Amino acid sequence: MRKLLFFLLVAAFATGVNAQSSYDRPWPGALHFYTANVSDSENDNPVRWWVSIEASGNNKAAHGTDYTFISPGYNPANDRLEAVALYAVQISWGANLTDGQQFYIVLEVDDKASGCTNRMALPVVIDAAFNARVWNVTGSASPGTVIIGSPSDDVTNPTCPEPVVNPLWNGSGHTDIGSSMVVFRIERQYSLFGWQFEFAVSEGTSKPMQIEEIRFTDQGGNTLAVASQPADLSGGVVQMDSALDYALVYVRIRNQQGVTLLVNFDLVIINGQTRDAANNPDELSVDNDAEHTIRPMPVIANFGGN
Repeated sequence: MRKLLFFLLVAAFATGVNAQSSYDRPWPGALHFYTANVSDSENDNPVRWWVSIEASGNNKAAHGTDYTFISPGYNPANDRLEAVALYAVQISWGANLTDGQQFYIVLEVDDKASGCTNRMALPVVIDAAFNARVWNVTGSASPGTVIIGSPSDDVTNPTCPEPVVNPLWNGSGHTDIGSSMVVFRIERQYSLFGWQFEFAVSEGTSKPMQIEEIRFTDQGGNTLAVASQPADLSGGVVQMDSALDYALVYVRIRNQQGVTLLVNFDLVIINGQTRDAANNPDELSVDNDAEHTIRPMPVIANFGGN
């Protein structure tokens, strides 16, 4: 007699979904595949898939609202996907789900040889507490994708000031002492909606610091507009559409002699401008600031002779 010997739900990331959305902690609007290993040598077992709000599988979730089967075979008469030997299905999670909602993906299989039935439920919890976070990625050859703290992390901190542009003594100092570029990456988590963030750039030890340029680009290299930006370029709001997972910001700081500069980039949440398009605010503040240190260059003064 043939029996169901091994029955385990596993899952894989869906294509086109930011990798932080996972099969068991999906984001609203995310697509994921759910698969099972089932003993079925003839590949003819009848199967039924559905999504429930409890582990028993008795109370079904709302198809088309809470979730939608992308794989064919859904029967609206009984809220189940019905097929033969279908052990991989794709599910689209509802765009309006809230953080912490619990669901159970249920698979029921009939063994045609024995006439016996088996059922298993996989718990899923929705991640919808929008989060924006920032990293210092100065010096990295791949600032958009470098994984901070990994073996391949090539971020450089601290750095020396970039070279003087024009060293000619002009009677009081350099003709052009030059400037240094600092780079940060701002990312979204737990949302596939459009989003925005408010930022503030400052010197962490209250030293004077001049921002010569601040430029934001998306993951395709396109320049992003900054709204509500003051004359000193130290703040503003940047809009991101739903296809964009991160932005890079290039901050050019005027060099100084004999000064250590601690460049802070902060995501501002107090004003409610750091949020997604569903008006979910950034709920995690521990990753809202990053910093980069620019070391001091030697002081050269009163260049002359007799």
